[in-house]
Amino acid sequence: MFNIIGIGFSETKLKEQPLSAIDWLTDIYLGDEVVPNLINPSIDVDSAFSTTQPINPSTSTKATSRSKKKPLDLSKIFLKKSSFENLNMMISQIDNDIPLPLLSFFYKILSIKDIETFEDENSHQLLNAQIEKLLNFGAVDKAKFILDTERGNNNYFFDRWFNVNLLSYTEQEPCKSLTLEHYQLSKYKEKIFCLTTLKNIKRAKLSLTALEALEIIPLRDEILLYNLLHPNINLLSNFEDLESNITPLDYRIYKKIGRNLSLNKLPKMYQYSTLLEESDWKVKTSATEALVKTGAVKFEKLISTYLEIPEEATGDLSKRAWLTINLEKKLKAMPTSNTSKEFTQLFRELKKTGLESVAIRHYSHELLDLVNNQQNSRTVLNLLLKSADLISLRKLKNKKKLTPIYQNLIFDTALKRKPNSKITSALSMALQEKSVPLAYKDMIEEEKYGDALLRSILFLKTTNLTDPKNLKESIGLLNFLGFDDLARETSIYLLANKVVK
Repeated sequence: MFNIIGIGFSETKLKEQPLSAIDWLTDIYLGDEVVPNLINPSIDVDSAFSTTQPINPSTSTKATSRSKKKPLDLSKIFLKKSSFENLNMMISQIDNDIPLPLLSFFYKILSIKDIETFEDENSHQLLNAQIEKLLNFGAVDKAKFILDTERGNNNYFFDRWFNVNLLSYTEQEPCKSLTLEHYQLSKYKEKIFCLTTLKNIKRAKLSLTALEALEIIPLRDEILLYNLLHPNINLLSNFEDLESNITPLDYRIYKKIGRNLSLNKLPKMYQYSTLLEESDWKVKTSATEALVKTGAVKFEKLISTYLEIPEEATGDLSKRAWLTINLEKKLKAMPTSNTSKEFTQLFRELKKTGLESVAIRHYSHELLDLVNNQQNSRTVLNLLLKSADLISLRKLKNKKKLTPIYQNLIFDTALKRKPNSKITSALSMALQEKSVPLAYKDMIEEEKYGDALLRSILFLKTTNLTDPKNLKESIGLLNFLGFDDLARETSIYLLANKVVK
């Protein structure tokens, strides 16, 4: 195993603690995860995807010390005046192809539960749309956090709650509830699974026999449940395409009877379940990489997963793991050494699978140290800019290393002349805007803050960035609503990663 090199990570599951609504909204990643004992403990994990972090007084300048507008209270952005249909449509259209600072901000919006100002049905539908998006990202634990509290208020979300507990391997409580209460006949599969889970095999078999006698159970379900209750008999060999229209309950039954499924054909919420199972290292590592890209799990989790790969493993996946572990080992042994080569090699390899940006963001503090301590650090400086982490960027010792536009975006230093590029000019002007952008004026006047924020995020998708006007107005809205650091980080990310030019 890779961990023979002496790097120790703790995989102990953190115990969940009750969070207040404020704690919940300020938690970038919205919930507890398995967090390894980092080799680089100096990194503040929770602020690694910061949006509105305060500036360190010791590093601030006159340019950055100007008073900032108080950010809009996210818990109050979904009001009765908003259109549920529009909100639902925009939530469904936003994916993880947005700048990383915006992705973490979008997770905050998806976490909002204070939507009582809607009529009851619309409130449920909106929260259901948020949960659906979290599950599409593979963020099962974050969806579960919401459902654990909402289910206590009503039974509207029981099916969702049951499914996320199946995906989280925490089905004991919902199963007890399901078997103790009267249940709909249509939930026969859920009840038989739960009876099996609760070790009441005799009652489960009697239930299946009764369903067969009534001839109300489809043949596919009958064979699936029969295999569940008789694990030594395999009747599924003639069934093909098991992954089509699979439900969380089907997934768990297949796992119980030892049936392997191809994760490539399944939604990302099933990849989260893979992290909790005794899976093949290739399957588990591939699932972790996929979830890191959507923001569902942190890069630290991927590092700990890389450590579990056998030392004799070969291929691109093991190469990424080896480069990551080699870098971590060197940072631990010699924190002040020049690791430019190791960083460059790792990021080049991670770029092939879409993980470069997340990794650069994760290592922003170490990249800052390299830039401040090395004379020839242009390459590393460019990497640091790609991280778009304002906390690190504002600690640069020599601001003269930056071009005027980056000095403007990071430190709010005035530009001596207007940029030649329409894009850079639009970004700079957006950050100085004091009034609400025209495209969002009606929404803001009607207090449709949720509509406005989601629209701005949607317009900042990679595929929607060709119009400088949309870019200026969307960044300008974030700035107007008090999310100044988020607007700056997004602008820096777009420029440094050449998403816009």
